[in-house]
Formats: sequence, structure tokens, C-alpha cells
Amino acid sequence: MAIYADRYTEARVTYHGGKRKSDSSDKGKSNFKFTQSQNSQTKSETSGTQKYKERRSCFVCGKVGHVAKDCRQKVVTTNEKGAGLQVKEAKTEELKAKTASMWLGSKPKLCNCNEGNLDSVELVSCAPATCMPVRQGVVNDKIVDVLRDTGCSSVVVKRDLLDFNQMLGETQKFVLIDGTVRNVPLAKVFISSPYFEGSVVALCMEKPLYDVIIGNIEGAREPENPNLKWSPAPEEQIADTNYAAVETRSQKRNRERPIKPLKVVKSSDLDVTPEEMVKAQQSDDTLSKLWKLAETGVVKEYTKGSKTRFITVKGLLYREYIKSLASSSDQINQMVLPTQFREKVLEIGHEGIMAGHLGVKKTLDRIQTNFYWPGIKGDVRRFCASCDVCQRTFPKGRVTRVPLGSMTLIDTPFKRVAVDLVGPLQPMTARGNRYILTLVGFATRYPEAVALPRIDTERVAEALLDVFSRIGVPGEILSDLGSQFTSSIMKEVGRLLSIKQLNTTPYHSQCNELVERFNATLKRMLRKMCSERPADWDRYLPALLFAYREAPQESLGFAPFELLYGRMLRGPLTILKEVWLGEKIEEEVKSTYQYIMELRDRLEATCEFTRNELLKSAKRYNKSFDVRSKDRKFKVGDMVLILLPTDSNKLLMQWKGPFEVIKKWG
Repeated sequence: MAIYADRYTEARVTYHGGKRKSDSSDKGKSNFKFTQSQNSQTKSETSGTQKYKERRSCFVCGKVGHVAKDCRQKVVTTNEKGAGLQVKEAKTEELKAKTASMWLGSKPKLCNCNEGNLDSVELVSCAPATCMPVRQGVVNDKIVDVLRDTGCSSVVVKRDLLDFNQMLGETQKFVLIDGTVRNVPLAKVFISSPYFEGSVVALCMEKPLYDVIIGNIEGAREPENPNLKWSPAPEEQIADTNYAAVETRSQKRNRERPIKPLKVVKSSDLDVTPEEMVKAQQSDDTLSKLWKLAETGVVKEYTKGSKTRFITVKGLLYREYIKSLASSSDQINQMVLPTQFREKVLEIGHEGIMAGHLGVKKTLDRIQTNFYWPGIKGDVRRFCASCDVCQRTFPKGRVTRVPLGSMTLIDTPFKRVAVDLVGPLQPMTARGNRYILTLVGFATRYPEAVALPRIDTERVAEALLDVFSRIGVPGEILSDLGSQFTSSIMKEVGRLLSIKQLNTTPYHSQCNELVERFNATLKRMLRKMCSERPADWDRYLPALLFAYREAPQESLGFAPFELLYGRMLRGPLTILKEVWLGEKIEEEVKSTYQYIMELRDRLEATCEFTRNELLKSAKRYNKSFDVRSKDRKFKVGDMVLILLPTDSNKLLMQWKGPFEVIKKWG
């Protein structure tokens, strides 16, 4: 059966792998005939095609003369056609002997490693430190472990070793050994180690294998050639190291530029000999009385026990000052100074480079340790008060305040109102509101507040008209110098409605204190009520306005609701009282005319009482404010300094001038 199967296969010229029987040494008769027919058929082919077939190579075994589909070493699956007719021969191959070795050393260290997804693996065995090029180094005055990695192209530093000011604010992507890409921040750091020393831009990682990893960068030593003479420098030496690797042209110019001399007192004005000083003392009329006291030797005693007297030494006049209960070594001989030298001594004692512009008492004590003249205290006080540097650098909040003035009392509701803007407030509400337009009436202290998303002039004007529709059009509006209130659109609105616009003094919000105090109270109430839902602060405005209108004002004695409507409104406490009593108090039924007359009388009495209370409050406030105030008046032609904002920041004030007073009002 096997012979007939072979004949069947050879008749159809198919081959399914394995070794051809025609190639074997014991070829059968049938195989020989098949080979002869095959050879006769091959001779008819062209020589070019035969050469091409001879130099073809197999993609499976790599041998020449056949292709992959005819290769004997090709793995044949069982579902191929004729697989059951295949004959596979066993093949043996002698393998080369392979050797294996094992290294036994100290127990490897255990460390934490990071995978590409930044998840920490608990314990992973890594190579011992003795086999790695690891040495100690210094980064930011800290001893660290430095690895010299020849497979790295940059420098890696542990993030905890760096300060915030060393971060560059930039990030860079880099590829790890497994192809993982990470984005890490960059920092400028100075590294001192046996492998590298200098300033370099490093990659910052949270948990690197070593504190510092130095790659193949310029200036780095090879792992087998570290600097054996390197040793950690002391902290002060590291702190003084210059990190600048390159000196720019501007730095070079600044270094070569000569030092500008400081402003000091000219020494030519101080060249005085003792003989000239004696002549100046004798010719000074202000010292004639002191010469007589020196001749008589009168000793003057003070309440604290100190003593003074005037003496002459080598023709020079001195004032001998002896402290109470002090030894002779504590006495001070003060040279009496003529008038022509006093100003120079004051300049050196107060304005000199080693004086420091100190106060009156310290300047006086410094001068009196060496000099004295009649009226020295007044001269020192006036000189310090007139010092230009001290005036320009005087603290803004310590300027002597003038007595408190008074404003015209308004007794008609909404005749004059004060307006202002609050914001921007954070966070922005769901309706997009960030600002609040506030309005307060001078007569009744009745407030209004409107939440706004923006504060452009058109939106502010529309909000004011909305408020005027409820309270009426006022006669006067007091506001600051904001562009929303001083624009041409707002002026046109005031002209159409016959509203007089009043503006406060620049950078002096005390003039509009009524609305400023309400703004502070409103913000404090919002902060407390919106602590749990800060994004809904605009929804709390109506309720907070009701609470403010219902509470009596300290300066008026009445609530804004009562002053405006002539009665107390029904609020939560009134409702609670009605619920607890179980019945509603019936009011007396009155006619319309009777109600109007009683309401008018009540409002007139209330307004009169309110006016008197405002006068009492104003007197009380003035008395309290004027305790530490001082009346200051300027004349035309006086030179003054003005507290103005800087060019870069309007909230940063400084003294500018001097300016001349050209006109005076009042």
C-alpha cells in the first residue's frame, strides 16, 4: 500500500515536505523514472532561469538552492493537504557544550524601585554598592550618594535635596531604561563630587535609586577615574562658592566701573585750629554769659542730682557735666560751640553717613557727649523736624491729624445718597456676579445693594436707575473718583435727572465714610452667612439687607425701616411672637385722613429726634478724635509734601514734592 501511495503522489507532482526519495542512495525503479522525466523537463528550461534558481536562498534555513516553501526544516501543520502521507525522518545534531558560573558575594542591599506608572514596589534586590561607581558628594551643604552612570545622558537629583529658589519653573521629558517616558521639573544645582564639580541643570525626581546620578555630561569623569583627592568642603566654603559659570558683558562692565563715592560732609569746612576756635568763642555774643559763669565758677545742680559748671582749659570754654552718684571718670567735658559751627555739627550728628537720621533724643545725646551751646535742645528738635530725608520717609500712618470737621446734616430721606463699589469678590457666583453696588441714604441710613457681574459704566448706570425706581431720584450723589462715576455717560444721567454729583478727595476715603462703613459691615455679614456656600453669596443679599434695615442705628437711635416708613416692619421676631401668643393683635381701625396725619406727625417727631441724636454723636466723635489732633495751617507760598501713589502701584503711597501752595480756600 505504501508503494501505491508513493506512485499516486509522484504522478501528481506534489510535495508536502520531508526528504525526497529520489535524493536517497537506495532509489527505487519508479523513483528513477520520475527523476528521468523531471531531468528531461528541466533541460528544456533556459540557462538564465536555472542560474536564478541556483542562487535563491531559503528564508527558513538560509541555504541556497531552494525556497522556504520547499524547505525540509519547515514546520508543517496537520491540516495541510496530504499531511497524512508525509514521512518524517529523525535528525540529530551535536550541541556544543555550554558552561555556567555563579558569583557568590555579600548579601545584596534592598531598596525601593519605581515602575513606569510611579507605583512603589516594596522590596527589590539590586546590585551591591561595592560593584557600582558610587561615592559621596555634596549638594546644598548635604552629604549625598553620587552614582556615575555611563548609560545616562543627563543628571538626576533627588527633589528633597533642592530649595524652591533653585527650581527653574520648566519641565522636560526623558526616557527610562524600559522605554517609559516621564515629565519632571528642572533645577539649577551645584554638585561637588569626585566625578563632577560645577553647576548644572538637573532633572528632579522624587525617589531616584541614588541621591545624585551623573550621566555622560561635559566635565564628568569616567567611573574608573574619580578624583581621589576630593573631600567635602566646609559649609562656609560651599556657601561662598560662585555658581556663575559665565560672566556676561554687563557684569564685566559693572565690575570694572569705578565705585561711586558716598555723600559725606566736606572736610574742607571743618579745618579749624584751636586758636581760631578760641577767637570764635570770645567773639560770639551768645556765649558772653557763659564766660562770666566760668569766671565765677558757679555750680548748677539739677533735680536728679546731676551737676554742671563752666570752665576754661587752655583758653577754650567747656561745660563740665557730672552725672548723679557717678565717679570722676564719668564726668563729660563738653566744648561750648560758637554759632558758626553749630550747623555743621548738627549735619554730622543727624545727617552724616554714620549718624543714621535718628530721632531728636538720640541725636541730642550724641551731640552732647562732645559739644554744648545755649538752646541746643530746640536747635536739634527743629533741625530733625526740617530734615528733608526724614520728612519724605515719615511713616504714612503717623502724620499728625488735624481736628475733625463736620458735614451738613441731611434731614430729608434720600436727598443725598452715597454710592460705592465692592469687589471683585471670590468666588464668582453661579449667576456670574463678582461685584456689589452699594447705596446708603444720609438721612435714614437706609441701604441698597445690587450684585453685578461687571462694573462698566452702562451696567452701573442701569443698576442705579433700578434703585431709584424704588427709593426715588436723589438730589445729590456722593462718590469717589472711580471711572464708573466720573464718566461722560454718568454725567449725562445726572444732567437728565437733575442730580448733583459730589466727589471725595483723592486717596481720602474718610469723606465717604458712611458707605465705607456699610461696605465693611456687609462684607463681614456675607463672610459669616456664606461660610458653607460661598458661591451663593448674591442670594443672601436681600436677607442681609433686611437685617441691617431692621436694626437700630447707634447714631440715630432708630432703625432705617422706622425712619423711612414711620413704623416697624413685620419681621421674624414679630412673627414668632404672634405664633407663641396664638392670636394676632388687632390694630385700631382709622380713617385714611387720620392715618396720614398721625404718620406725618410721627415722621416729623422722629426726624427731629434723629437730628438731635446726630448732633450729639458728632460732638462726641469730635471730642474723642481731637484729643490727639493738632491744627495745621498753611499760607500761600509754603512748600509742602503730598502723599501720592507710585507710578507702578496706586496702593503704594510715598511722599512727593515739595509743592508750593498757590491758593487757599476757607
